[in-house]
Amino acid sequence: MIKIEALLDAYAQAVYQKDIDQLLALYTEDVVVFDAFDNWEYRGKAAWGEAVERWFTDLGDDLMRITFNQTHAEFDDNVGGLSAEVHFEGISADKDYDMTNRITLGLRREGSDWKISHEHTSLPVKQTTGQSFTREV
Repeated sequence: MIKIEALLDAYAQAVYQKDIDQLLALYTEDVVVFDAFDNWEYRGKAAWGEAVERWFTDLGDDLMRITFNQTHAEFDDNVGGLSAEVHFEGISADKDYDMTNRITLGLRREGSDWKISHEHTSLPVKQTTGQSFTREV
């Protein structure tokens, strides 16, 4: 059975270390990502890698600590799904900052490894204002 904690820990560690290769190793070649920011979608590991590179570059000297909460996962032999709240904590020399949004991962077995084949991050939108919001921490 998949070790959910190991996958999420590897994700968080790769982001904290700004290690693009380590993060992209968690994804399938044909991954589809619906990110909450900038583009409507990213199709394929190469396209997602370009977005991750921009993100890590934009962080500059800041570090990003990620924690996953309220995790729920269901798997069978070859596919699985995971949903969670993901908390992003930016660590900066000037000030710390944070936000929490939602993440859903579709996973697929490739050999003995589980890879992310779909990632969807989102923020809810207030119906009355059309403005997105994050969970208060």
